[in-house]
Amino acid sequence: MNRRKWDKIRTSKCFIGTVLIGLMLCACGSNEDGKVVEESESVSIVAEEQLESNIEETVQNTENPVEDTETGKKDGETDEKSETTEMIDWETFAAQEDNEDICVAISNEINSSQIILYGESSTTVFYQYKEGDRVAVPVRDNIKRICYFIAEKDGTQKSDVINVYWKEENEIKDLSYVEIEIGNEPQYYISIFDDNDIMNTFGLYE
Repeated sequence: MNRRKWDKIRTSKCFIGTVLIGLMLCACGSNEDGKVVEESESVSIVAEEQLESNIEETVQNTENPVEDTETGKKDGETDEKSETTEMIDWETFAAQEDNEDICVAISNEINSSQIILYGESSTTVFYQYKEGDRVAVPVRDNIKRICYFIAEKDGTQKSDVINVYWKEENEIKDLSYVEIEIGNEPQYYISIFDDNDIMNTFGLYE
């Protein structure tokens, strides 16, 4: 191969390379400053830094959750809708005079906690009781009957139904609440009937 042919081949290669580079630049696009690649890299760095910041914030929130009082859960049915942040005396808390809803009030001086369980007629509200818990049912004008029974771990009834309040036969007038003694038994089922015989049930288990 003589020198003239070699120069033609080299010139053709340079031309093809120039055309390819031009096509690549056109495909990528450019802005007025010709800094598309630099800006793209900058955006990627900013996005990565923002993602790392969000992950760090999420980890911090997980490691330091807001502390609140929760009941134990059983089958996802526990329904604790209210809680108190300061301990008040037992008589006032058990009566729940500012609360007209059918509920169960639970106070524990050992744990310095007071919670309220609200009833739902369509399901049983479960709560895992703790040592030192005192359980009361505030009496309402629309409550007709309050009773409970003891059950085995599998839910089998272990005792007779015990009536602790019956509106028509109750001898104590202006009764603000009834207390139910719990402890040393696997489960307690408290049933509260309103004037329309709609039942709210609470299951307390150890």
